[in-house]
Amino acid sequence: EEEGDNPQQKRPKGKAGTSPHEALQEWGHWPERTADQGRPALGLPGRDNPAQVLLVFDLNGVLCDRARHFNAPRHLLDNADYREGPIVARKRPFLHDLLEFLKANRTHFQAIVWSSAQSKNVRAICDQYFPPGLFAEVMGREDCHKYWLGPEEQAKALAQSPWGVGVAGVHYELTCKDLAAIWDLGIGWNAKNTLLVDDDPQKASLHPLNAIHPYSFDATICKDEHEYNTDCELPRLIEYLTGCRGVEDIQKHVAEVKYE
Repeated sequence: EEEGDNPQQKRPKGKAGTSPHEALQEWGHWPERTADQGRPALGLPGRDNPAQVLLVFDLNGVLCDRARHFNAPRHLLDNADYREGPIVARKRPFLHDLLEFLKANRTHFQAIVWSSAQSKNVRAICDQYFPPGLFAEVMGREDCHKYWLGPEEQAKALAQSPWGVGVAGVHYELTCKDLAAIWDLGIGWNAKNTLLVDDDPQKASLHPLNAIHPYSFDATICKDEHEYNTDCELPRLIEYLTGCRGVEDIQKHVAEVKYE
């Protein structure tokens, strides 16, 4: 769910170099990290009790489908339940059930939103979709770590680009959510009690043992309301999270209980 001032700067999903680990295997070296190293989540509180797990939710593709108005498909434009400036979005079916689950399980979970979209846009959607205080922190693109692709990797990515190799000003980058930015705050969160919920494995490539990947929600492929309501990924997610209550080592749990 990457975004920038220029829509041509968006990296197409599923293209070459979808994670630093894949780049390491394919090109023999890590991509170069940009000067923007990401900033820590200074407003994030610590654990309320020793049994709490921190749930880090992606926004677009997990909790909703969002796009910029100028390139949003007609179906999303017609059925959007969020319109603000250039952004339109639609909630994922059963989002209310997930929010109620989080309310009822505050003892077991503390939840935050971490998106790779611009923070101002993420906060605006969260303010409309979620009750105050349910998510302890909202983080955005400014909190992510970004890696530039080198010349060879750029050429490979551009060759597979939907815009073609002749588009000026396009530069692909890998965007990752480095959970160490949270763990290094020293407020009780660590690799054993943090779970990233993101539909894009690239975002979790620095900490794959701390992540699960729900099926990506795309409201634009729904031909009608019946098809829209057949998306049952959030009930599946609730069932999985129910099994995470009281888990002492989330990495071990994710390895033993696959989210499939």
